[in-house]
Amino acid sequence: MNDYSVGTFLITDNEKRLEIIQVEDTYLTLKDPFIGDTEKVARKVIDEKLFLGKMSIAVYDERSKSLKKNLSKDFASFPEKQKEVAIKRFAYVKGILDSKLTGFTKRNMEPVLKHIADNRGEKAPGWRSVVRWIEWYESSEITGLMDQNPRKGNRKARVTPETEELIENSLKYLLKKERPTIAKAYEYFKTEVSLKNANRPKEGKLKLISYQAFNRKAKKLSEYEKLLHHVGKQKAAKRYRQSHQSALSHTVDHILDCVEIDHTVADLFVVDDTYRIPLGRPRITCIIDWKSKSILGFYIGFEDPSYISIAKAMKMAISDKSKLLEDCPLIDNGHWPCRGVFKSMSYDRGRDFESSFLRDALLELQISGNANPAGKPWNKGSIESFFNTLNKKFMVDIPGKVFSNFASSNEYHSEKNAVLSLSELRDYFLKWIVEIYQVTPNSTETRIPNETWLEDEQFVGIRMVDEHKLDLMLCENKTRTIGQRGITNEGLIYYSDQLLKLSMKGIRKVQIKVNRDDLGYIYVLDESKGEYFRVEASNQEISKGISVKQHEMAKRYVREQIRAKVDEESIARAWNEIQLSIEQSVSKTKSVTRRLKQAQMMGAGKTGKPATLLQDKSREKSKKSETVDSLLKQQVTISKLPKDMEP
Repeated sequence: MNDYSVGTFLITDNEKRLEIIQVEDTYLTLKDPFIGDTEKVARKVIDEKLFLGKMSIAVYDERSKSLKKNLSKDFASFPEKQKEVAIKRFAYVKGILDSKLTGFTKRNMEPVLKHIADNRGEKAPGWRSVVRWIEWYESSEITGLMDQNPRKGNRKARVTPETEELIENSLKYLLKKERPTIAKAYEYFKTEVSLKNANRPKEGKLKLISYQAFNRKAKKLSEYEKLLHHVGKQKAAKRYRQSHQSALSHTVDHILDCVEIDHTVADLFVVDDTYRIPLGRPRITCIIDWKSKSILGFYIGFEDPSYISIAKAMKMAISDKSKLLEDCPLIDNGHWPCRGVFKSMSYDRGRDFESSFLRDALLELQISGNANPAGKPWNKGSIESFFNTLNKKFMVDIPGKVFSNFASSNEYHSEKNAVLSLSELRDYFLKWIVEIYQVTPNSTETRIPNETWLEDEQFVGIRMVDEHKLDLMLCENKTRTIGQRGITNEGLIYYSDQLLKLSMKGIRKVQIKVNRDDLGYIYVLDESKGEYFRVEASNQEISKGISVKQHEMAKRYVREQIRAKVDEESIARAWNEIQLSIEQSVSKTKSVTRRLKQAQMMGAGKTGKPATLLQDKSREKSKKSETVDSLLKQQVTISKLPKDMEP
């Protein structure tokens, strides 16, 4: 859920500026500063426009602006040393936030910080430093916790102890039996500040914190503490009483509180979209919401369980599904309301879930990762139950089905009977999810996924992430060299004018982001700006919408087709004929050389030298003798001349 504060400006897609003049739990009041008109708009509508890029929040703080750009460096793109600093600070930030303190004071924070530091085996940071880290984290998420020069020197606390005390008192207002809203508590806080400032000089007046900051503090109040004041100790204890159910059920109150993720190999063979050749059994990665049992997102492909398949499923889970449903030719009138960033994600202890890429993505998205204890698959029962439903109800009669029964599998050739391509399987699976699974009661008829989601959605702040930023965040990191033709990746060439400008600056090695599910483009990092820019593949016909796995299979198929068309016997005969011809040519050359030598030897003198050589030498001798005779005659002629005529 996006946080809004009074005085913030929203910019529409046609560059119109609207000022937020009032903030409520579910509505914002916007004002056009030029014509003075006001309008009350639902938060949900604003959230959706921000997510779809039809609206943006005006940012004036340079530090926040650089970190909040859609294509700015994501957490995974920073050097490891900077990330280590951020992760260390995050341990203290998360510890304080999870403690749900009523106020960030020295008395409240120091015991918690000492406990965290003791567990980490290090000295605890100062409580004021941690307050500052929390502000950075809430402003710019995990990237805000890294050392960056623009932040150095900003050591002044933003909230005075007196203001902090008023905040604590206002938060206690929320504990009244009448259950006032957070907006009402904020109004109470503003009133208290106004009363305190009534008789103060201008320079000594207390400053208000934004509704955005107050709202975050209010959400840190523990549910038990609120229940204790609202319904009494006995009922509050009953609500939180231990039972024999999973421990997870005590912490999941709403949709998006917790999701489960896992992979399975489809009991089905698929064929290539173009050549219709069998490709094998794809893997399916799914994310299910624990509360509603709704499927939030999925990924079907040939990738082995890895960060890539996890990232693809996460991207679909968080994103709005409207465009996805519009693009699917099989969806007629379906509705899939599930979207938004979830709070925690449960998964197995596999190598695919232990990658640094996943760690960085979860930190940036503010998602808590929970690895299940070894040997306890029942802690992930919702997703396992869904996979069972998937095999029994969706893949039960599709041609190319794989049988678990050995006898049945011998009688039915799954690979030969495969008819669905990978893209067709995705479309059919999407239709089954949207138009069947999401609107069908569960086996005990206690919930319908879509209905449970919509009932709970009004009580939950749906936090969205910009589509481009999410795409960048979940891509694969690589390093490449800029060559004369551009950047080469997976045998494809990527080139743009912006890439040429980097090359002209003498930059050769660059960091890139690759979407392994679409080789039609890459992102290239411009370190001088701290931003990525998009570069299209030169040949869109063979790259757009094509995954790495499909690209590799297509290349392999083409090679096999070329090999199949080659007549090896004809080529072998041709090589044999060439070799025989060469040997015949060598034989002829040797024969001619031998005859020439014999002819030369026939004209040789006593010296045994060839006649031609003797003839050449005799010609040289005769020329030398003629030259000497000519010189002698000239000398004699000169000597007979009178002295006055001598030269």
